[in-house]
Formats: sequence, structure tokens, C-alpha cells
Amino acid sequence: MTLSIDPLPLIDRTSTTFKEECDEYLGVKLPSFSVQVEAARVEILAKEASATEAASTASTAATTATTKAVEAATSATNAANSATAAAGSAAAAANYSSSLSGNSSTSLLIAVASKSFTATTGRQWGTGQFLQAASAANPANYMHGQVTSYNAGTGALVLNVLDVGGSGTYADWVITLSAPKGSTGATGSSGKLTRTIASGTTHTATDGTDILLTNAAGCVVTAPTAVDLARFKVTPANQKRTNSIDFGAATYCGPVGTGTGVLTLNLAAPAEFEYSSTLSMWIQL
Repeated sequence: MTLSIDPLPLIDRTSTTFKEECDEYLGVKLPSFSVQVEAARVEILAKEASATEAASTASTAATTATTKAVEAATSATNAANSATAAAGSAAAAANYSSSLSGNSSTSLLIAVASKSFTATTGRQWGTGQFLQAASAANPANYMHGQVTSYNAGTGALVLNVLDVGGSGTYADWVITLSAPKGSTGATGSSGKLTRTIASGTTHTATDGTDILLTNAAGCVVTAPTAVDLARFKVTPANQKRTNSIDFGAATYCGPVGTGTGVLTLNLAAPAEFEYSSTLSMWIQL
């Protein structure tokens, strides 16, 4: 809305129409002027209130924008700090990891003994730790033991070697963190070394020999002396169902009972036996 106020007229006192002009001034012009002035006042007050509200809104928006800018700057700073910390942690981890291994060009013979190396300096090796020094050319050649002493400044390392692998003298040692060697497990029974195919009727079982009897009828098998592992497998000749095996003086133990002498198998399928000198008997498997 545009403000519009009509100006009041000037009245000439010497005019012959002075009275009429005064009447019009007081009755028309002045009231109209007052109405226009009041309308202008109301509009000015409204515009003032609108301007004040707009200024307040603008101020609030400016404050909010400033706060957001500060928060964004803080977040950016925090992100940068986190990235720096992460990079530092990664670098520290990498440095620590690399400090657990080293090298040595000291020429040493592989042996269970105390060995002195001139190794990489600044390593994280402490007394009592287990290390392994292996040849870079062939890691199968190694020495494994505990740290007796280590000087991080000079690289002087004394290793009490407890066990070794391979043999020879080397000067290309790669030294890495290790752990104590575990105890040796129990030795398992030896496997069968040789299978002999036999078609005759008399056979002597020996240690490590697996006899395959293709003619089972009337076979005599002599047990070995004081050894285990002698084994033989009976395959019925011509698919005969009745097959006799003479175990001699040895005892036989199997699913058909316990006894000595001749065993008659009424089977067309193969049967397998193993001798135990500990039990002094043949066992059907």
C-alpha cells in the first residue's frame, strides 16, 4: 500500500468567499486530511512491526547460521583429529609389528647351544622371549630358543638355542618372534610296508609284511617271533565258501570265538588278520 495524504488548501482572508472556504476547510478538507494521516500512521506502524519481525527473524537465522557454522567447523576439526589419531595408531601398530622381527648377517653354525648374533637394533625383544632365526635362503634351516640378552642400541643378541632344523653354517638370518616348542606326541603304530601275494599253502608272516593269500584252502601261517604288525588277508580261491587256515601254536581271537589250530571260514568274502606279539595271538580285523 502506498501512502497518500492530500495537502490542506491555503485560505485567503481577503477573499470574498473566505467564509465558504473556511466551512469547506473545516467540514471537508480537514476531516479528510485527518483520516489520511491516521491511515498513514497505521500503515507506518504495521510496516514498522513487520520490519521489526523481519529483523528479528533475520537475526535468529544469522545466529542459527553462525551456530551451524561453528558446529560444522568443530565436526571438521574432530574428523581431522580422528583421522590424525587413526593414522598415528596405524603407524604405531606398523612400527610395533616391524619391531618384533629383524635380521642378522652373523655367520653361525646351526646347533643346540648359546648363539651370539649382531642383529637389527631397536627391536622389541626381551629376556626370556622365544625367537626363531631361519636362513632366508631356506627356512628349513633354523635355530629356535630363548633370549638370554638383547641390547637394543647395539643389536647384540644372545639366543639360547633349544632346538634346530636342518644343518650347516649361514649368515642370512631372519629373526622372528616365536613361542615355546610343544611336547612331542606319542608315536603311532607303523604302517604296513610290503604286500606279498601268495598262492601256496605255507607262509611265514614277518614284521611289516602284508600277505595276500589267494588260495585260502588248507593254508598254514606261521606267526612271527616277538613282533607286531604282521598281517595277512585271505581271499577265497575260486570263491570257495569253505577255507581252512592253520595258525599253528598261536592263539586266534575273532568274531567266531577264541581258539588255536585250524580255523574254517565259511565265507566267500575276504577276511583280514593281524598278529599281536603282545597278546601272542592272531586277531581277525
